[in-house]
Amino acid sequence: MTTVFEHSVPPAHPGAGQPADGGSVVGPSGGMPPVPPVLSILASAMTATMLDLGNRTGLIRALAAGPADAAELAERTGGDERLIAEWLRCLDAAGLLVSAGSRSQWTPDAAAMLAAPPGSPADLSAGIGLFSALAGCVPVVAEAFGSGRVPADAYPPELASAMQRMSEGWTSGILPQVWVPAIDGLVERLQAGGRVAEIGCGAGHALQALGERYPGMTADGFELDDRQVADGNRRLTAAGLTDRLWLHAEDAVAGLAGPYDLVLALSVLHDVGDLDTVLRVVVDHLAPQGHLLVVESPPLRGPLAAMLLATSTLYCVPSVQARGHAAPGTLGLPPEVLMQAASRAGLILDPPLPQAIPLVAAYSFSASR
Repeated sequence: MTTVFEHSVPPAHPGAGQPADGGSVVGPSGGMPPVPPVLSILASAMTATMLDLGNRTGLIRALAAGPADAAELAERTGGDERLIAEWLRCLDAAGLLVSAGSRSQWTPDAAAMLAAPPGSPADLSAGIGLFSALAGCVPVVAEAFGSGRVPADAYPPELASAMQRMSEGWTSGILPQVWVPAIDGLVERLQAGGRVAEIGCGAGHALQALGERYPGMTADGFELDDRQVADGNRRLTAAGLTDRLWLHAEDAVAGLAGPYDLVLALSVLHDVGDLDTVLRVVVDHLAPQGHLLVVESPPLRGPLAAMLLATSTLYCVPSVQARGHAAPGTLGLPPEVLMQAASRAGLILDPPLPQAIPLVAAYSFSASR
């Protein structure tokens, strides 16, 4: 996907860099002058607002349905033709469109993510939603800049929803269909009435996906944000699952009541504060053949790392510090640190799990007793 915008840089003051005849500014090779990296990042962020607009209005999916001009997209979406025309111009300038005459379509690279099936690992709509939600958190974090602490309930509900959607591709698909079957004997235990617990379960979407696939299992989810717990329990009630699955608005350290055949910690251990205590408590509540399934970010560099570190700056670090803990951050639990903590708690690493998504790595552990 093209992310560098090949446009001329505005002159520092009127007339600066302009040719005497009033013509266009050109670079030394006859093309547009290079864009400074900081301006390129700003341009990318501003263009991302157009993806957010397209996500909210259905324009992204409408354009994925086939080449169109502004009038055709207006008919497909019910939007204003002039507004859509300007939206198309922006994305064309960003290099995300290819055009034939007056009609445009996504480039192949853009289509692979923007036209991916909803909820699939390649679907970028959740990431676009997370960008929008995080941008809305900047004033909240700026207000708490002196303390660096923002309680979870001070964040807008849209952030939790966006984070859930961001992980939905692997919580609803890869977790029940790939990772759980890869753990020796776990499917059979869940089908036979096995017990599952989740640390930091959010609104319980991962537990619901497991419960629907393995109707014999029961589960407890633990989440500190009571808004998410209430929303999740309403959804589980509507789905007829609360006889087997229930979410609790409490710390898992106090709430776990094993033995459990599976304990889930899905992108949450970097936020728990006292990692050693949490892992020791998990070991105490694992069944003799139980497993802890951990998902964390792998070592990353470049734009993917920057994306996760932005999330960490605006959410992970302030929310963990608000609970009085040191905050490792989103990338603060690399494999070597996780393995050392697991060993101190008496956990041993199981055979490797399939690594299906670049942004997350999954590990299974068993108690060494």
